[in-house]
Amino acid sequence: MPIFGHGNSAQAAAYLHFAWHQATGQYGYQQHWVAEHHQTVVGLVTCWHDHLGEDFGRETLRSISRFYDVEAALDVLLRSQQLTGELAGPGPHELGIGHLAIHPLWRRQGIGAALLTFMQQQARQLSKQELTLAVHHHNTPARLFYLAQGFTEHYHHGRFIQLTRQVAAQVKEKEGPARDC
Repeated sequence: MPIFGHGNSAQAAAYLHFAWHQATGQYGYQQHWVAEHHQTVVGLVTCWHDHLGEDFGRETLRSISRFYDVEAALDVLLRSQQLTGELAGPGPHELGIGHLAIHPLWRRQGIGAALLTFMQQQARQLSKQELTLAVHHHNTPARLFYLAQGFTEHYHHGRFIQLTRQVAAQVKEKEGPARDC
């Protein structure tokens, strides 16, 4: 179910571009991390957790209502709520991966795995024990990718499969004299 643009991908892209520049809220750049190659974005990841603050929802709503007229904004919110009803938000011990996208020309080059490693570091900084995400049950390539990255299927709900992965403890290097192997 498309949330933005009601099937009009140009309008959806225009909104997401607008929201990105608002900085805050669900679609603002402060919630996204990008992978770049020679100053070109080749991948993107975003996450959700319980430390987002009270302004997170307000700023998301503000970006929607600034871009769309009242009727269209209400339509976007309705479709968003319908989709949200099918997804489980992250619990207090989880960091939820909201979006992970890699430009088609850059897939299968380790960028997705690197972004997940970065999210694992974020999870450790926030004292989270699990990464969690939802994938559409028809998205077999994404599901296989996440399984290869150590995620396990937690449960199925509607059109989505919830996957989780334990956050690995950070390995500390032993201090001592350097030695050759």
